Amino acid sequence: MLGVLTSDPSLLRCQTARLDTAVPFLEEEALGLGTFDDADVLLTRRPARVGPRRLSSLTAAVQSPALLAVGRSGPVEPEEAFPPLRYRSWLFAVDGETEPLARVRERLEETLPAFLARSLRTVTVTERIFFHFLEQLFERRQLEDPRLDADSAAQGLVRCLRAIDAIRAEAGDSRPFPVALLATNGRVLVGVRRGGFLAYHLDEGSGACARCGFEDGSDDPRTPAHRRARCVAIANLPTAEGFVEVPDGSVIAVERSLGIRLASL
Repeated sequence: MLGVLTSDPSLLRCQTARLDTAVPFLEEEALGLGTFDDADVLLTRRPARVGPRRLSSLTAAVQSPALLAVGRSGPVEPEEAFPPLRYRSWLFAVDGETEPLARVRERLEETLPAFLARSLRTVTVTERIFFHFLEQLFERRQLEDPRLDADSAAQGLVRCLRAIDAIRAEAGDSRPFPVALLATNGRVLVGVRRGGFLAYHLDEGSGACARCGFEDGSDDPRTPAHRRARCVAIANLPTAEGFVEVPDGSVIAVERSLGIRLASL
């Protein structure tokens, strides 16, 4: 599970090239990729062992301010259930043990606003977690707010977990379920770690780009843009150095300006 927010959508492919080895997606995994094109959200889904897995290849022709990519092993899920999930301008992914929520799945659905309940497309618990996050934004008139800040979106994730915990407590189960969440609307990137794992990385830009074929110190006219371009990546299984662990029981909020803030749940 990987989320990226960039300062330069035209250089997303170059930044994902630097993340290919840090957050690899395996050939035997099915892969879902969500990106943004103006006001639209684009989803690409690939079955296991079909097509490329390197994000630099998948984003070669993509200009997007953000992406959310998810790899999954095991049985292939129906396309509408495969992450990242989408609703309007939001993309969402979950990593964790969602089985404890199965017994309250119907209650999770019943407590949603009617318009959100009607929009459910699957029977999965994951989609109901997502829609409870959307409910938290809707109640504060933030669901379609283009000025929504990252801190407010992150607090929506926190309230979502608390609402789900309350529903489970009513059913007699008060144990917190381990989970990591990521969400983006193309303008902010937010996540929660509670018993799962998340880490983040700030890429400050570089005068060298293997993707474009020039080295540091080159007089290539594209060098200044590459030096200025920055991005933040959040992943649940990074394999390279340079990622900073998000403390357990914390939220991470990344603004459009790429400011990063951490806070306790």
